[in-house]
Amino acid sequence: MTTLTCLRHTLAAFGIDRGGNVAVIFAITLLPILTALGCAVDYSLANAAFAKLQSCADAAAVGAVSSEGMTQTASNEEVAMVKWFKATCPAPSSKLSNVTIADVAAAVTSASNGVRTAKLSFQASRANDFLQVAGLPLTNIKGAATASSAQKTYIDMYALLDDSPSMGLGATTADQTKLMSLTGGCQFGCHVIGSSATSPDNYTIARQNSVQMRIDVLRNAWINLLNKASGAPAGEVFRFATYTFDASLNLYQPLTSSIATAQASANMIDLMAVPSSGPGSSYTDNAVQAIAANIPAGGDGSSAEKSKKYLIFVTDGVQDFVNSAAVDGHQTDVLTSSSCAALKAKGVNLAVIYTVYLPMNNPQYDALVQPLATNIAPALQACASSGLFFPATNASDIADAFDKIFAQAAGAPRLTN
Repeated sequence: MTTLTCLRHTLAAFGIDRGGNVAVIFAITLLPILTALGCAVDYSLANAAFAKLQSCADAAAVGAVSSEGMTQTASNEEVAMVKWFKATCPAPSSKLSNVTIADVAAAVTSASNGVRTAKLSFQASRANDFLQVAGLPLTNIKGAATASSAQKTYIDMYALLDDSPSMGLGATTADQTKLMSLTGGCQFGCHVIGSSATSPDNYTIARQNSVQMRIDVLRNAWINLLNKASGAPAGEVFRFATYTFDASLNLYQPLTSSIATAQASANMIDLMAVPSSGPGSSYTDNAVQAIAANIPAGGDGSSAEKSKKYLIFVTDGVQDFVNSAAVDGHQTDVLTSSSCAALKAKGVNLAVIYTVYLPMNNPQYDALVQPLATNIAPALQACASSGLFFPATNASDIADAFDKIFAQAAGAPRLTN
């Protein structure tokens, strides 16, 4: 007997049964079964609608405490949150079919410590597809999202950039090759005092032929960091100071909260000009010890007086000492790591970007740098605070290191429920 034939016999038997028990039981149980099935379907559709509405509420709350949102007053931002939610969430979506938004409310508050809190709540309903037969035409949906900006944090960032002749090195292999071809074999854009148009130095040749030097990369990376600060969360208050070092510590910009002022002074950073001959010009230990006296103790960032402190120290790690009996009138050594101890003891986050000396075919390199090559990185890493040592072999590495340092200092708004 086939399945179809069996089914027919079963239905026929059910139809002629005069006992009535089967029919009564079937009628009694049919409605609860259908109701349960309809409840599952309608609940699933309502839950999908809730997820969509909740994601819109989350986005509205986070937007209110973003850097852009923080530029608005609390009352204006409340209006903007509700307007954005109503305009965005009803957009055509299968998840919001048969959904009616009944009420949307926003509340934005600011605490004395600079923290802004934004809350958006909503009430909606979805027309049921199956439960209407059970007398339940609607499923109510409600939810809320709350977000807070980071507590206002005060951060002071100092740059200590090497502007000695070694930073005249071509920024890339292509720059070095081009400079060598233009200067007759030197990959450094040395800036010599007294050069002229008729007798240009390597620095002038590099500038006239669009050769980028490492000093250009350092300057641009610092300016780019300043640009990033202008878009940082409004809960962060930055100040900046700019120093360079060569034979001495040079102040380009005292600590300022004006990004425009810091950028204008940073644009002036350039390679040190030196006599045509003489001792080297990277007195690194002296520079680190000198700047330590100019940076107050770091704090927890809760106020301007207790600001967090970051020092971005960029160096090739080779320093000079006068020695008339040595090659070119001077001798070299690596940084004395203990010179950095005073800064770290004051709570300064000391970030070290090591512009790696790549091997080159040069007598001065062979005499003054190559003997130190394996000791440079360990000395600089020992100088840096934990997690803030960045070897950089090319221009993109230097820029990336600045970005990572800024990212560590900067924060972001967050959902709190």
